[in-house]
Amino acid sequence: MEVAVEVLVWGKFAFWCLAVQRAVSRFHASPMILKCCDLNAPNLHCNVAALVGGPAAGRAAPAEWPGPYPGIAFEELQPLVRANAIFLLDVRNRSELLDQGRPPNSHNLPLHELNEALTLTAAAFREKYGFVLPPPEQEMVLMCYSGLRAEAAAAKMIPAGYGNLRLYYGSFKDWARRGAPVSREIPAETCGAACRWQGPGAGYSPSGDP
Repeated sequence: MEVAVEVLVWGKFAFWCLAVQRAVSRFHASPMILKCCDLNAPNLHCNVAALVGGPAAGRAAPAEWPGPYPGIAFEELQPLVRANAIFLLDVRNRSELLDQGRPPNSHNLPLHELNEALTLTAAAFREKYGFVLPPPEQEMVLMCYSGLRAEAAAAKMIPAGYGNLRLYYGSFKDWARRGAPVSREIPAETCGAACRWQGPGAGYSPSGDP
């Protein structure tokens, strides 16, 4: 009787693991899940939160970063930004971009607008912000000033389907400290309808910051 029960439990566990891996295939299965679903593994405790929040295969485990999400280091990010080869989303307020500057080729979506922005159609989003978020499966890097708001943004975007995120934990504070290129103008395509033109030399200035 005990053998039959054990076989039934293992069978259900194997079926659950297969379903889980299929469900998260578009998010890159977490190594935690792959290990968990190895029936020969001595410890079969699973962290279900890793289904969408865990690192993609081949990336550093969250323990190597200061927060719960996969990260990207300045040394990897800076050449990608310079070549415009990565989608960098800055969730600071627009006034901060003017005061502190921003990395070139970055896009701005203030954290306090994120919930509503994620409900917009692509056309409405472009009309309001001047750019379109990449497809959910495309890699995106989040940043703010010190990393805290980037984590909050990831917590909002992952349930919305954006599972291929990495965080620049050092964010703008680290970017500026390292002497990387900085722009203090907010381009029209980043500012969208929320900014107003101040004339030549002044560019766009933000309105509506909390």
